[in-house]
Amino acid sequence: MNLSLFSFRSFYNDIISVVMNECAPAGYIISAETYDIFSLSRCLSIDDLNETLRSVCHSMLDSTSLKDDDTCSTLNLAEVYMHENYSDPNLNMSLLANHLSMSARAFSEKFKKQTGVCPSEYLVQIRLDKSKKLLMETQLSVKEISLEVGYYDVSGFIRRFKSYIGMTPIVYRQQMTKGGFDNGMDY
Repeated sequence: MNLSLFSFRSFYNDIISVVMNECAPAGYIISAETYDIFSLSRCLSIDDLNETLRSVCHSMLDSTSLKDDDTCSTLNLAEVYMHENYSDPNLNMSLLANHLSMSARAFSEKFKKQTGVCPSEYLVQIRLDKSKKLLMETQLSVKEISLEVGYYDVSGFIRRFKSYIGMTPIVYRQQMTKGGFDNGMDY
């Protein structure tokens, strides 16, 4: 099986996403310098991908559990809440901040300081990861998937997906179900 670099990037993103999702409730934080949504797109080889994965794992192992710190505990609750409610199209940062008894501005600033990404981008990342999984594992239409991951507007979902992933959901599904592609283009 000849997999493209794009396919490997997708696999590594899924692995890192699972690691981050499983460890976030325990209080382990990965800094933005170690990993952000664009990290894997900068990887040009399997060795680069391995190094990124190693950096994420080392960062998590080196971090200390933040359970005792109220702010971090609150931010961990925010992350868990986003993972549990990402499919709610009405979920926004004001609602989340209110749920946590914080002002939207204070919540956003603290979340970004702690994680390196603003909460709305974190929610987008969760939604796009879920949509990629649904595209690969189901036959749901793009419209059904967009509703499933919290987007009322399918065209807005498609634009957001393309801006983050580099292709439309339909092209992504086609490429992933073919086992990747190798046409000289890296996404």
